[in-house]
Amino acid sequence: MLDFSESNILVLGDIMVDHYVVGSVHRMSPEAPVPVLEQESETYKLGGAANVARNIVSLGASATLVGIIGDDTFGKMVYKLCEKSNIELEAISVDEKCTTVKSRFISGSEQLLRLDRENSNPISSDVVERILNRIEALALHQKFDAIILQDYNKGLFTSDLIEKVISLAQSNQWIIAVDPKIESIEHFTHVDIFKPNRKEFFALAKKLNLAGELEVSLPQALAIKEHMLCKSLWVTLGEKGVYYHDESGNEAIVPTTTNNIVDVCGAGDAVISMITLSTIKNLSSEKIAILANLAGGLVCEELGVVPVRIEDVNQRLST
Repeated sequence: MLDFSESNILVLGDIMVDHYVVGSVHRMSPEAPVPVLEQESETYKLGGAANVARNIVSLGASATLVGIIGDDTFGKMVYKLCEKSNIELEAISVDEKCTTVKSRFISGSEQLLRLDRENSNPISSDVVERILNRIEALALHQKFDAIILQDYNKGLFTSDLIEKVISLAQSNQWIIAVDPKIESIEHFTHVDIFKPNRKEFFALAKKLNLAGELEVSLPQALAIKEHMLCKSLWVTLGEKGVYYHDESGNEAIVPTTTNNIVDVCGAGDAVISMITLSTIKNLSSEKIAILANLAGGLVCEELGVVPVRIEDVNQRLST
């Protein structure tokens, strides 16, 4: 039985709200060649880095979330949703920013449209200092086992913030895990867990002028690890599973066993959460990859962004 109850994780990243409008389509609009969605339900959930924190809590650990929100209705909603999910929220309110919201319009299992409300301009140096001061204050009163840097390219992770927060994490001896986006990927150096997805991995390989291949190769992995100065490399490969190259030089592609894929949204959040928590427990890389596949697969079996639950993981492990 997995038990992560003693782990405490700091999550820093782009905070979002996932908004779902679910209904049925029975006709086309007379105004334009588009379907008319007759609304049946409307829900709001934590998204982005907030969903990573939600996964951490749902896996039985404790999570503190740091990020930026706007001084708006959705920012207030983030506080309420975090309180409901037992997440300690330490948000920085920024006047020139709006809280990021992704609205998805769904009929049956089909997503008809996604509408994004966001301001992705880079944060100012003043906001960088406010974030660092908040993390330093938290570190004085709490013992964190790890920090997850969760990037969605919404303007939070400037090169200055990345450099300073990694230095701060190192001084506190936290495990540093990164789920990057390609726009700022090369700034996330000297981390313990570096987890790009397949697209990000090959984009970085192309930047480094590495020979293009259809699948992740050992030469590419070694070059990227050397360039990023990371201890372990984890690449999510979608339906093909997870590739890892760990600190000891072990590598493998561990295939997924999930067949019932309904929705891939949020799978990466579950994977980085599971890899981080399992690393804290000093599990083997092969075991971590199996658990990461299981976590991502469980999320994919449900419609919409949902967290992976520790009871579901333990149940699957026992069967």
